[in-house]
Amino acid sequence: MSRIKLTWNQYNSKLQNFATLLKNDEFDYIIPIARGGWVPALIISHELDVRGVFSFGTMSYDDKSDERLTKTVICQIPSPKELKGKRVLIVDDIVDTGRTMSTVTGWLTKHKVKYKTAALFKKKGALFVPDYYWEENKQWIQLPYE
Repeated sequence: MSRIKLTWNQYNSKLQNFATLLKNDEFDYIIPIARGGWVPALIISHELDVRGVFSFGTMSYDDKSDERLTKTVICQIPSPKELKGKRVLIVDDIVDTGRTMSTVTGWLTKHKVKYKTAALFKKKGALFVPDYYWEENKQWIQLPYE
């Protein structure tokens, strides 16, 4: 499978352009999905001037073997009380299969939190389509910090 390897300049440029898509919406909080969503959420939070940032911790892969787990596990969760009545943007770097984003949005829906989703990249064939994404492709994407 072909691979796209991004430099920091390319990555930053894509994120800044991506953030312009989000400027028509207003958000009280940005919640990245750890760990891939942290860098995009940082840049987006600056571009949108949103200071409220939490984090969702999830695990989809075994740390030792890099094998995909049978189920995505949420291991860090913001307080539902804090999010109630707020406009929330969930951010990840890549929606690959869509399983992680589906797990997180399922939790948010269960707790009646209003949200929109964003990912810089979406893989073709992903089961979850974010509200916002910048590029759709089939290739493996290697980000500059990997």
